[in-house]
Amino acid sequence: MIAACATRGWPHGLHGRRDAFLVVATVVLDLPRARVRELVPAAVIVDDEGVRVGAQPVPVDVDPRRCPTCAVVRWLELLGVLDGLGRGSARMDLTRAHAPTATGPHRHQCQGPQRWCAAATLLPAIDRYGWHDDYRPITARTIRTRLALTAARASQPGEHDSPPDVPTVRTRAAAGRETPSLEQVLTLLDSIADDADALNDRIIALLEGNP
Repeated sequence: MIAACATRGWPHGLHGRRDAFLVVATVVLDLPRARVRELVPAAVIVDDEGVRVGAQPVPVDVDPRRCPTCAVVRWLELLGVLDGLGRGSARMDLTRAHAPTATGPHRHQCQGPQRWCAAATLLPAIDRYGWHDDYRPITARTIRTRLALTAARASQPGEHDSPPDVPTVRTRAAAGRETPSLEQVLTLLDSIADDADALNDRIIALLEGNP
């Protein structure tokens, strides 16, 4: 499933790297989803002995595309840029990033400043446009949706670093001729859920007098 997660491009690379970390935490390490939502940087250790999440050692794989440790490091580095330098810098990094290959180098150590250590949560909420909430963690519903979407992608051969097609509103006749794929439906539902969460947060802020 890790290899099915995008690692470059905007904003699908941002979602993909977070999805890969989700797969490592919930599938590889089998951590409860409620605990995964509450993960903070202090729960992660990256040193010469490897990577540990929630006191559990993260395994490695000979293929960097499927390597759980590489997936964790890729997300931590991007989270540090997103949280420490902002959305524009994260977008620039993902746009010029190269996808890992089967014979490429592994990434078992974070390069540069460890900005991810200052993040409030390891899994912030991110909408479909790449805007994130520094302090609001991903919802349980989004975890379910993203894991289902990743599993669907993993079952399909092909390039996973390309942006997913999101179905748009079509005429009834056109809709009758074309049935959206499971990936398209899950992507659309996830984007709607993210937009609803963002709207709710905005309403709460207005009610509390914080425009």
